[in-house]
Amino acid sequence: MAFKLNVGLLALSLSLSLVHLDGVSAGMATRYWDCCVASASWIGKAPVYAPVDVCKADGVTVIDPVKANSGQSGCNGGDNYMCSCMQPFNDESDPTLAFGFGAFTTGKEEDTDCACFYAEFAHDGQGKVLKRNKLIFQVTNVGGDVQSQNFDFQIPGGGLGAFTQGCPKQWGDQVSDWGETYGGVKSASA
Repeated sequence: MAFKLNVGLLALSLSLSLVHLDGVSAGMATRYWDCCVASASWIGKAPVYAPVDVCKADGVTVIDPVKANSGQSGCNGGDNYMCSCMQPFNDESDPTLAFGFGAFTTGKEEDTDCACFYAEFAHDGQGKVLKRNKLIFQVTNVGGDVQSQNFDFQIPGGGLGAFTQGCPKQWGDQVSDWGETYGGVKSASA
């Protein structure tokens, strides 16, 4: 829970500078939460053991992958959504390490969907040194609007990005309730 709050609040107002990402020497990290079914949730997108889970509108009830594959994302008028558990969390034994999920664009989709990467962050976008500076993340989305070799974290409240219809449909509220389209909410009270 602490990671959600710490990273969520940190990510509200800054970008992170990426220092190391398995062969990528530099890049940026941004944030989003659009509630859409992840691109890695569709069967056959990549040669993996299982696709990324898909949930019902409650965000916790997992839909069988075969049934989910024949459904539609809430971002396309359907009733399937990103699972609420697909957000960052801390490693309880290492205070410098966290785990997360998101979009990463590099190479072919079948090579990166469901792949895991290790990244280190030297500082935030303002130059402040980070206490929790190591991240292991799983690619769950292609991020069509993410620049190559940048990572877009899935963080609730991080901004709807290009797909503004998913979260309002899932939770029954207005697009404006989710903050800026790119950037999300800017304060803990939002």
